[in-house]
Amino acid sequence: MPLTLKDPSLLRSSCYIDGEWVAADAGATITVTNPATGETVGTVPKMGQAE
Repeated sequence: MPLTLKDPSLLRSSCYIDGEWVAADAGATITVTNPATGETVGTVPKMGQAE
């Protein structure tokens, strides 16, 4: 059963760096999986040195 947020503005696709929400420069993401099931849980930004 998928979870839903009461406040969708809490869902971010960026990282909190030095007091700001920052997107990955390249826009790349990393898939997060549940190791027990192999199911995709979500994605996170793939940050680099520039960020």
